[in-house]
Amino acid sequence: MLYPNYLIEEIRSRADLVNIISRYVSLKRRGSNWVGLCPFHNEKTPSFCVNPQKGIYKCFGCGKGGNVFTFLMEMENLNFVDALREIARIEGIELPTQTFEKNEEASKKHETHKKLKEEIIRMNRLAMEFWEDQLSKNEGRKAREYLASRGISSSTVKLFRIGYALDSRAALLSFLKSQGFDEEIMRESGLFVVSERGLLDRFHHRIMFPIFDKNGNVVAFGGRVIDRNEPKYLNSPETPAYIKGHHLYGLFHSKDEIRRKKIAILVEGYLDLISLHQSGIKPVVASLGTALSDEQARLLAGFTRRVIVSYDGDNAGIKAAKRAIQMLLSKNIEAKVIVLPEGADPDTFIHQHGVKRYRESLKQAYSCQEFLLNVVIKNKGLAEALEESLSIIKAYTDDLKKREVFDGVLLHLGIKDAQYQRELWNQVKKSKEEFKEFRNLPESDSLKETIQSYLKSRLTKAERRLLELLYHNEKVRHFILPQIEKEDYNKLVTASIFEALLKLYEEEKEISLENLLEFIPEDDWHTDILAMIHLSELDPEKSEDEMLDEARRCLFRLRSMVIENKIQENDQLLRLAEQSGDTNRLQALVQEQIKLNRLRADIEKFLQS
Repeated sequence: MLYPNYLIEEIRSRADLVNIISRYVSLKRRGSNWVGLCPFHNEKTPSFCVNPQKGIYKCFGCGKGGNVFTFLMEMENLNFVDALREIARIEGIELPTQTFEKNEEASKKHETHKKLKEEIIRMNRLAMEFWEDQLSKNEGRKAREYLASRGISSSTVKLFRIGYALDSRAALLSFLKSQGFDEEIMRESGLFVVSERGLLDRFHHRIMFPIFDKNGNVVAFGGRVIDRNEPKYLNSPETPAYIKGHHLYGLFHSKDEIRRKKIAILVEGYLDLISLHQSGIKPVVASLGTALSDEQARLLAGFTRRVIVSYDGDNAGIKAAKRAIQMLLSKNIEAKVIVLPEGADPDTFIHQHGVKRYRESLKQAYSCQEFLLNVVIKNKGLAEALEESLSIIKAYTDDLKKREVFDGVLLHLGIKDAQYQRELWNQVKKSKEEFKEFRNLPESDSLKETIQSYLKSRLTKAERRLLELLYHNEKVRHFILPQIEKEDYNKLVTASIFEALLKLYEEEKEISLENLLEFIPEDDWHTDILAMIHLSELDPEKSEDEMLDEARRCLFRLRSMVIENKIQENDQLLRLAEQSGDTNRLQALVQEQIKLNRLRADIEKFLQS
C-alpha cells in the first residue's frame, strides 16, 4: 500500500523519537541530546546520540544513523511500510484502510490544513507572549495578587508561561492585527468569538494558561476567571491546531522526568499540576478537567507504564478516577489511585497538609484492586458492586492479572457459586477485544444477563418478603425500618431498595413506586424487583401484629445470614493466624468467634420461638 508524502511527514513529525528508541536503548539526557550504548554494535562507552529536535540519531562509533523509520526498520527487520504502520500505532495516528494512490487533491488539502495549523500555532505563541507582557504591567496587578495568593512563584509563572488577558474585548484583536494576521485565519484560531460587531476577544479578564503539545507548540489556552461570577474556566474550542482530549497539560514540561522516573501522576487541573511541580513533584500531567480520553491514555502509554491517578476527593473525582483507570488498564498501564479527603484536590491538600504528606499518599496509593474494594464498591449492594467492579476488571489486557483481580472481587462479594463464577469470567474475558479500543462502551447484553441471572438466584425469600411487608404496611415500616442497620442489607442484591426505603422514611416522604424509582439504579434488574414488590399482595386475613412478627423474623433471618458469613470469614482468619503464629491476633479472633456464636444462638432461639 502506498501512503502519500504528507501522511508520512505527519507521522515522522509526530513520532517521539526518544520514546521509541528508549524501548530498546537506555538513554540519558546530555544537554539537548540523549545518549546511550549503541544497539547496533558492542561498546562500553556510550557513543549513540539522539537529537529529538532534528528527529535523527547517530552513532559516532559505528557510523549508523537515520530517523525514526530507519531505526525501527533496523531494530525489528521491517520494511518501510510496516515500520510506518508500527509508528502510527504507537502514536495513535489512524491510517487509511483503502489502497492509496497519489492524490494531488488530498495532498493539496493537507498542505492547506498544515499551513493553517502552523499559522494558528504562530498566532498562539504571539498571544501567549502578549498576555505574559500584560501580566507584568499595572493592569495585571489583580492577576499577580491572585497567583501569589495561590502560592505560585514568579519563577513558576515564567516556566509555565502564565499570562493575563486584559478586561477588554479588543486588546488581543488589535495586537494580532498589528502583527499582520488575516482576519479569516483569526476566525479559525479559537482566540475570538464572532459577534454582530465582528471579532471579539474570547478571553478577557482571565489568568491565561497556555497548553503545549508534547513538542512545545502552543496549541490552545485555558483562562481562569479572577473575581467575577462567571464560569471558573474557559477553554479554547477545537481548531486545526487543537483537538480536545488529544493533549495532556504539562506533558511538555514533565516528559523527561516521567521517562527518568518511569511513572506519571495524573491530576485534573492546571493549578493541581503547577502546585505539585512547584513542590518538587515533577512527573505530572493533567487531563484538563475532563475525563481521561482514549487518546490521552495512549499518549501516556508512550512515556510510561505506571500511572498514579490523583483526582479530587469528591464523588465526581472518584467517578473520573474510575474512568481513568479503565482507560489506563486498556493501554496495559499499571494504574494506582490516591483518594484525597472529601472536598480536597492536590493543590489544596498540599497547601493544608504539606508536600511531605502528599508524598506519603503517593507511596500509599491504592492498587486497582484496593481501589475497587475500598472505594468503588464500598457500602454498595451486591448488584451495583458486581456491575461496577466488572466494568473495570474487563479493561485489563493481561488475562493473568485480570483473573487475579476478578477472583479477589468475587471472594470479597461472597460469590462462591462455581457455575456463575465461570459464566461471569467467560463474559469478562470476552470483553478483551472491546477494550483494545475502549470508547466507554456500555455493558454487553450477555454480561448483563449473566449478572441478572446470578442476582435472581441470590434473592432470598426473607429479603423479598420483608420488602413486600415494608412497602405495603405502614405499621411494619414504623416499627421495623428504625431497627434496620446497614450491615443487615448491604451485601444483599436488593441493598439499593432497602437504602431507598430508609431514605424516604427518614425524609418523611411517601413510600411509592414512583419515589423509589428515583433512588435506585436504572436497570432492568432493579425495575423488575420493584415491580414484583409493587404487584404483590398481603394476606388480608393476617392482622397487623402478625405481619409485624413476620417482618421481625425476616429481619432476623437476614441478620443470621450476616453472622454466618462473618463466622466463615473468621474461620479463615483464625487458620491464617495459627499458621503465622500471631498469638495476639489469634486470641482476639477467638474472642470474636465466641461473640458471633452467641449472637447466632440468640437469633436461632428467637426464630424457633
